[in-house]
Amino acid sequence: MAKRPSFAREAPDKLAELARSVHRLMEQMLATDVGDPELDEDLEHAIRTTEELRARLEPHGRGRELHFGDEEGAGGRPYYVRGALVGPHHPMYLPIEYETSEQVTRGSVHFDVVWEGPPSCVHGGYIAYLYDCIMGHHNQMVGIPGMTGTLEVRYRRPAPLYADLRFEVRTIRRSGRKILDEATLWLGEELISEATGLFIVPKDFVENLRR
Repeated sequence: MAKRPSFAREAPDKLAELARSVHRLMEQMLATDVGDPELDEDLEHAIRTTEELRARLEPHGRGRELHFGDEEGAGGRPYYVRGALVGPHHPMYLPIEYETSEQVTRGSVHFDVVWEGPPSCVHGGYIAYLYDCIMGHHNQMVGIPGMTGTLEVRYRRPAPLYADLRFEVRTIRRSGRKILDEATLWLGEELISEATGLFIVPKDFVENLRR
């Protein structure tokens, strides 16, 4: 697996708890019935409350730009991302379960209404995001981390919300610094979509391997 950048930090557990809470709030927002006569009052209360929460956290912020700070990373905006999968510190974290064995990564994912596009279906852009994440993660697990060069998704049918979807990723070819992966997404035995991704291994990673 690729070495974690020296400036990356471990996200506090409480931040992950807050991210889950924010995600549940997003789910509730998207399920809110506009026909409820008390909605406006409750929305005004929610707006005031969330703004109060944001203001309370504001003094702990470190700006919008990523400054690496000192040798330990202190003083700059914190960077909590770990690899290709955005971690649970993020409200848009995808609950992905996975296992890599014999150069193949298999797993499952569950999309809720936050990821909705067409009615009751996952937005196609989020499907592409899933593929980028799982193929990048697969590359890390097999020891050839790369940056996304191109990503091609072929949609076979809409992916339903609130369904247990399973995926599979494998590397089909490697040439120098170029890695070609393929992945599929399934609902039961039905193919939902498939993707091909070209990834480029960073030069510094290759140089480190040669040392």
